[in-house]
Amino acid sequence: MLIKEYLQLLAKRWWLLVLTFSIVFGGTYYWTSRQIPIYESHASFVIRPRSETVLSGEFLKALDTVSNRSEINSTFAEVATSKLIKTQAIQKIGITTKQQIDLTVGASVIAGTNILEIRVESRDPSISRDFANAVGAETVAYVKSLYDIYQLETLDTANTPAKPKSPDFTLNLSLGAFLGLALGASLIFLIESFKPSYKEMDTFNIIDRETGAYNKSYLTHRLFQEISRSRRTHTPLSIGLVKINFNEDDLPEADRIEALRMVRVLTEKSIREEDILARFNGVIFAIIFPDLRMDRAQESLNSVKQVLNAVSHDMGDGRMSINTHLSAVSYSGKRQDLNHEKILKQAFDGLNQLNPN
Repeated sequence: MLIKEYLQLLAKRWWLLVLTFSIVFGGTYYWTSRQIPIYESHASFVIRPRSETVLSGEFLKALDTVSNRSEINSTFAEVATSKLIKTQAIQKIGITTKQQIDLTVGASVIAGTNILEIRVESRDPSISRDFANAVGAETVAYVKSLYDIYQLETLDTANTPAKPKSPDFTLNLSLGAFLGLALGASLIFLIESFKPSYKEMDTFNIIDRETGAYNKSYLTHRLFQEISRSRRTHTPLSIGLVKINFNEDDLPEADRIEALRMVRVLTEKSIREEDILARFNGVIFAIIFPDLRMDRAQESLNSVKQVLNAVSHDMGDGRMSINTHLSAVSYSGKRQDLNHEKILKQAFDGLNQLNPN
C-alpha cells in the first residue's frame, strides 16, 4: 500500500485519530500533573590519599592504588548510603518525619575516576540540597576515622535544583502525543484490515444475501446463456415474474425480509430443479424455465401462486399476508432480434398491466 493510500485512510477516519489522540494525550497530562515533583541535588567528593601520612615518593603509588582498588571506592559509596550516615544527617539539619517522605540517598564512584557522587532526592528542593551536603559532611567525618591513608575531599557542594527531576512534563507529553497518534493510526489500519471488501464480494457473489436466491447479475448472465442455447437448439425458453405485495405498509424490515426468504423457499419447492429462481429487485422474483413452453410455464407460475396464497395468511398471524402477481413470456429460439433485455421488458410490461401499482 502506498503512502498516499495510508494518508487517505487516516483522512477518512480522522475523527478516530483525533479521539484517540485526545484521550491518550489528555490522560497523560492529567496523570503527569497529579504526580508529586521530586527534586535531586548532587554533591561530589574526591577520594585521595592523605598527603601528610604518605611519603612523597609513595604518594603516586597510593593514588594509583585508590584508582585500581574498586573495593575501596565501593566502601566509600556504601558508607555514604548507610543508615548511620543518613540518621546523623537528619539529626544535623533537623528534618521532620513528614519531610522524610520520598527522601532517598544514592552514591556511586564515577567510572574511571576517584570521584564519589552523592545524590539526594526529595519533594523539597531545599531539603535535597541541605541533606546532600549533610550526608557528604558526615561521610567525610566517618571516613577520616575509618582510614589513616585515604580521605574524602569536597569537590562540589550541592546546589538548589532549579526544576524537578520528575515528572518530566516535556518528555511525558511528547510520549503521550506520539502514543496517541500511533494508537489512533493503528486502530484505523486494524479496522480497515478487518473490514470486508463488499465491492469485491458483490462482484463475485451470485447469491442475494437477504433471501438466498440468485441475484440479478446471475439472472442476467444465465438468461443470456439460455437464449443462446435456445437459438442453437431451437428449444423453447420461458421467463416468469412473481411480484409480492405486502398488505402491511409499515411492516418492519426484518419481517419483510423473512417473508421474502419464505417466498424463495416455497417457490423453489414448486418449480423444477433445472429452473432458475433469482431475486430481480426488492419484491420481484424472476424464474427462467429452460425447455418449457409458455403454457407450461404459466402452469408452473400458477402452482407457485397457489402455494404462496395457501401460507400467506399464516405468516405473522395475518399481519404479513401477501398478494402475488404473475407474468410470463416465452421465446422459441427462432427470432434473432430478441435479446435478454427485450424479453425481460416484455415480462415486466405484462406484469404492469396486471398490477399497475
